[in-house]
Amino acid sequence: MLKNIQPYTIGLTVVALLLCIPFFYCMFSLFPLADDFGRARTARYLFDFYEAQREIISAWKSWSGRFTHHFVVVFWGDAVLHRFSYGLLCSAVVALYGVSVFGILNRVCQGVQKVSCLFLAVSSVLLIFCAYQALDVVYYLQTDTLGLGLASALLLTYVWSLCNIWHKETVKFKDRWFAYISGAAAVGCYEHAAIAAAVATAFAWGGARIYGHRHREIFKRVAWVVAIALLTAFLAPGNFNRAIDRHVGFEQIISQLKDIFPLWFSSVPEIFISPFMLGVLAVFLLPPAGLSVWHRISCLKMSLALGAGFLILTLGIITLHAFSDVPFDGTPKLKANMLLLEAFYLAFAALLCRPARLGRIAPFWGKLVGMAMLIICFFTPNLQNVLASINNGSIASYVGAMEERMRILEQGAGQDIRLAPVLATPFPVWRWSNIPSRPDEWPAGDIEELYGLNSVSLQQPDLTVVEKRLAEPVPWKSASASGRQYALVKDIMAGPNAGYHYIWLLLNSPADEKHLSLLLVAEAGFPRWLQKPLQEKMFAGKEITLPSHYQYFASLKHADLAGSQLNIREMPGTTYAIPLYYYKDSSPCALYLSFDGQRFLRLEL
Repeated sequence: MLKNIQPYTIGLTVVALLLCIPFFYCMFSLFPLADDFGRARTARYLFDFYEAQREIISAWKSWSGRFTHHFVVVFWGDAVLHRFSYGLLCSAVVALYGVSVFGILNRVCQGVQKVSCLFLAVSSVLLIFCAYQALDVVYYLQTDTLGLGLASALLLTYVWSLCNIWHKETVKFKDRWFAYISGAAAVGCYEHAAIAAAVATAFAWGGARIYGHRHREIFKRVAWVVAIALLTAFLAPGNFNRAIDRHVGFEQIISQLKDIFPLWFSSVPEIFISPFMLGVLAVFLLPPAGLSVWHRISCLKMSLALGAGFLILTLGIITLHAFSDVPFDGTPKLKANMLLLEAFYLAFAALLCRPARLGRIAPFWGKLVGMAMLIICFFTPNLQNVLASINNGSIASYVGAMEERMRILEQGAGQDIRLAPVLATPFPVWRWSNIPSRPDEWPAGDIEELYGLNSVSLQQPDLTVVEKRLAEPVPWKSASASGRQYALVKDIMAGPNAGYHYIWLLLNSPADEKHLSLLLVAEAGFPRWLQKPLQEKMFAGKEITLPSHYQYFASLKHADLAGSQLNIREMPGTTYAIPLYYYKDSSPCALYLSFDGQRFLRLEL
């Protein structure tokens, strides 16, 4: 049985890679949002070193001490202007997790069982994709990817550098500087990583002293570099100036400090029911016992040290936010990132304390845990939602509308630009419109300066254009026995540019309608021979209830009809106009309409 373990691990690694592909695919469907515009405005071109180092100084004085973050968001700021470079950068940040995990395991295991190390590295990336609770914000928005996302990746890179020093007979110049640079970079990218780097440094230096390690002087120098970076980041004038600008007063801080322990008890234990724990268990079982310190330090002392480190990490993060303008529970990404750091900590603790007596049977059980991990990852909401967004056409529709929006912005120099709403809202690439309804709201100023516009704002479609179209013959069809009629109209551009060119559903009803639901069924995806029969069976009738798992084949839209009424006196009842999809999108193979959200009536296309 044990002879087949390596091929089995290779197979699991291939499966893990395949499950990662949909997430990487979505990264190449990203467009600039929110702070991305401001960073691209500051950068004159890609890899703008001069403006990046100026941004460090300016932000350090006025905003925050995240010197690494402020450098990279400008250095790579122009990457957001092109889909390929945007996707490549986000993919590279996530790939850095896998590279660092492989480097750590390969060094700790001293080159033994590279296949197991590779499986764990790929699985770490898959777990981040599947189990991270704020995936769409942190890894699909460049500004946050180069903040929280990059910070955690740099932290792993720093731990890798410490493992390099620990296990090498001779430490070279490049090994020392690898630790110096990665440690300082992690500290300067985000405060969470700074606290975690301080804990890792304390363990490395303290362990080297207890062991009488031959490189303990090097660990001491690394500790000094990290300490200087910590002081530079946390004592930056910008931290205090931002608190003053956002009116963070003594009463608010005291109020937030009182919530530290309730927040700790409500958030920290969640790691033990997270899919991340399967990764921790796999790390405990899969590698050979290449590092074990039980023979040097008693079980009690090691447990106390690891427990203290865990408390410093978690309480430190929550306490830090109590002194800031953004409390720990102010945004979901903070809790999500702390859970990830908890998983890193527990995984390294499992690796550190793995006793040699686990024997040869542990890798076999590790493979079973690995298989269970892949199965659970497949059924996580993140992966299922990504597969649904790709298969039901939402991603393609979003890309088409956003490409048109970017073209309008690029060609709008010196003009007042009005942008249309984007109808497709797929996970994980969509979070909010972020184009303000008024030109004087954020981030309109950044967009105007970036593209040389007079003004920019989001404007709803002009329904008077739709009303004029109704002066021409419209092919009305019966929607139900209650006298409702509908028509699909394709040649209406209800706004100043092609972004307003929608396919419209016109609905005439004898009664006032409040809302309706629309189910747009996409063409069967790959593999067509498998999906088409399932789709035909699911959407076979003229009147259906909402099928289970419909989201893999169709997108559901809920329309609030307030403000959608047309002023048509020649027609009885009330007429409504609802934009269905962008005109360049592929037409749905079926369309269903519901007024109660339960019974859906098929409309003729």
